[in-house]
Amino acid sequence: KKEGVLNQAVTRAGQALVFDENNERAKGLLDKAQSELEKTLEARGDMMKESGDKAAANSEAAEKAAKAAEAAGKDKEAAGREKESTNQAQNAAGQFGRAAEDYRKALELAPENKGVQSKLAEVESKLATALAKSAEGEIRSAEETMAASPNTPSDDKPVTAELQKAIGHLEKAVAMLDQSEALAPGKNEAGALAEKANAQLSEKRGQLDKALGKNQASQAQSPPGKGPEGEGEAKPGEQKPGESALP
Repeated sequence: KKEGVLNQAVTRAGQALVFDENNERAKGLLDKAQSELEKTLEARGDMMKESGDKAAANSEAAEKAAKAAEAAGKDKEAAGREKESTNQAQNAAGQFGRAAEDYRKALELAPENKGVQSKLAEVESKLATALAKSAEGEIRSAEETMAASPNTPSDDKPVTAELQKAIGHLEKAVAMLDQSEALAPGKNEAGALAEKANAQLSEKRGQLDKALGKNQASQAQSPPGKGPEGEGEAKPGEQKPGESALP
């Protein structure tokens, strides 16, 4: 709400200066509004960064708990902890992303602010890490989706629903990893993870295309109007389809 009021003040002061560039009162109001807006954005960015730090710490703790559970042979607990770690990493990425956005807006108002520049660099690094970790979780979810399927994407048992779900996870992973690599090139193993995700994505898309093609071919080969076995047959005392009701 405060940001909206300050943005409006900046706009009005700017409009006044368009009509009279020597309007000292408008200049003073513009400087004051921009200064307050910058401080507001920086403060909100700090708050988002703090929330991101907490979520990132929770993600790390859950990851350690998952490894301990796995070492103890508690697979179900390990899987639950891994999911928790991914959820917290995604939460951290969201908070760091909002913080970065606020810091960038603040720098638009005061490009020379070294403090905000430093905060932006720090939060972008943390965002890149959180995105890479979130992507790992999405890749794992894609693999678990296919492993949990009672069928396999073979010629005789196409599993289109599972493939579509796995593709969705992998598409998210690729997008996250692209952003992570752009923010921190060569770090967080984003490049290697992206290569893995893209390979799996290509494979799953090929399997889905094949499965959908098989389904379409199967439908095309079915006789027109042929339904499930027994469909179209009249029960005792009933009229057959197409049979006249007249004697």
